[in-house]
Order: sequence, then structure tokens, then C-alpha cells
Amino acid sequence: MIMIRSLYEGFRRAGQSFTTKQQQQFSDDHFTEDQLVALETEPMLEVKILPDLPKPDPAEEVDTRAVLEGHTVARLKKECDAMGIEYPANATKAVLVELLLKNTAPAPEV
Repeated sequence: MIMIRSLYEGFRRAGQSFTTKQQQQFSDDHFTEDQLVALETEPMLEVKILPDLPKPDPAEEVDTRAVLEGHTVARLKKECDAMGIEYPANATKAVLVELLLKNTAPAPEV
């Protein structure tokens, strides 16, 4: 996942307009390699690339997902804050649940 925030309202790069108010999130394949390099080297943008974490056991994920989906958006944001997980200001419940699931996946076995 790629998170981008502009230092100048409405700044445009790679065919996108960025805002200062919130980080916008994009899938890893949203930009071409050249566009991503341009975005990362652009001083007017803050770009964070979040690593892909291993997927949890599907049976375990269903239980965890059900619990998280039972929480309010405010509670999910509080959980993200407590864990240091960044999220867009306008994040929906679904986005917050996915971020929490991705960031609480068990460490890969060595």
C-alpha cells in the first residue's frame, strides 16, 4: 500500500491531485515504476510505502475480522493509533479493519 500526502494543497504529479489534509492511499500497482520514483523523489510530497505482510490463517482471520467489524470506526481508529498504524482521515470501517488485519498478522516462520 502506498500512502501519499502533499505539502501544497492540490499539488499534482503522476496524473493525481494530492491534498494536505489527509494521506491518500493507493494500491501497490496503481503507479508505474517511473511514476513511483517521481513521487518518492518529489519534495512536495510525503510518500510512505507500507510493506506487504503475510496473510493470516483464513480461519483465524474470519474470527478476527468478525470481531473488528463489530467495532465502531472511532474504536478502530483508536486501535490503529495505539499500534502506530497510519490511516487516512476519511478511512472507512472496511479500510481500518484491513489495516488492523494486515498489521497484526503473525510473523513468518523461519
